[in-house]
Amino acid sequence: MNKNQITMAAIGGVALVAALAVGYLAFSASGESGEKFDELEGKRAEISNLKGAAVAPCAESVKKIDENKAVLASWREQAFALAAKGDAAPAGETSPAAFKQRMVEDARELSRLPGGVDGAIVKPGFGFGFPSFINEGAMPKAEELATLDRQWSETCLLVKTLAGCGVSELVSIEPAQAKQEEAAPKEKRGGRGRKAPEKPKEIASAQSYSIKMNARPAAFVKVMNAIAEGDRFICIDNFSFTREDALGRILGEGKGKAGAEEAAAPKESRRGRGRRGAQQADEQSEEKAEVAMKGLVTDPSTATLAITLDVTTFDFGSRPVAAAESAEGEKPEAAAQAAGTDDDEED
Repeated sequence: MNKNQITMAAIGGVALVAALAVGYLAFSASGESGEKFDELEGKRAEISNLKGAAVAPCAESVKKIDENKAVLASWREQAFALAAKGDAAPAGETSPAAFKQRMVEDARELSRLPGGVDGAIVKPGFGFGFPSFINEGAMPKAEELATLDRQWSETCLLVKTLAGCGVSELVSIEPAQAKQEEAAPKEKRGGRGRKAPEKPKEIASAQSYSIKMNARPAAFVKVMNAIAEGDRFICIDNFSFTREDALGRILGEGKGKAGAEEAAAPKESRRGRGRRGAQQADEQSEEKAEVAMKGLVTDPSTATLAITLDVTTFDFGSRPVAAAESAEGEKPEAAAQAAGTDDDEED
């Protein structure tokens, strides 16, 4: 290959490289231009959707949104203040012996509240859900005082509410034990296991109570209204009742429901029944059929109801720890006092 041929080959190689570079640049610019065009079309579609939305994308909309946020924040603050209005101030630092003494003194005062059990609302020796502390020598543990303080103050509130509404007898009141949370699953080695999701922060702590009482319908209605209207945030979870009078036994309710028929029949041995037993059974069936046909005329307002009531109290933690003198002198007031007393108040 001579000199001219070498020169021409070098020029051709350079031209080929330049052509390839220009082709690559043209292809890259074309692809980038296509991407920019697609992005531009997407933005146009997004703007078109925003223009057709219910909230227009303008400064006026931003102003309205800020105003709505302020209104919502104010409503939330007012709702929280209303719900937390009845929060009880914790008693603060105290010793187990002092707390037990306070429980005994409060229980003595609660036992004097009016009711239908020889003029009192409870029978002698009633434990108010804590018989081991009130009637026995058990001493509360120091680490449990915070929980016991809340449970006892709310027990006093509920008992005073029942007495103020005219409940005949408080049969039992028991605070529910707190449910133990399940342990979170452990993360597997190597980072493959999932982390347990974090629980949202609770805005209120709940405490449930189960109450059994005997009361007339008017008194029971007052109890429900007093709980609903009281300052303390209390929810009624469930309630049930049966009649505990003669009509209740006829209808198969109350304590006589299991043996209503047996109570009406004379006690005889199974061997000695024979014809006589069959005849008495027929007579009882006829009497019940006659009662069913004729019906019973009663006054429901005079009936005695055996009531089971389940409630849950909520505390939002809005009250600071009370001072020592406030803890000694301040007692939870009954919500029933706000409801007042009516002329038809029952025993």
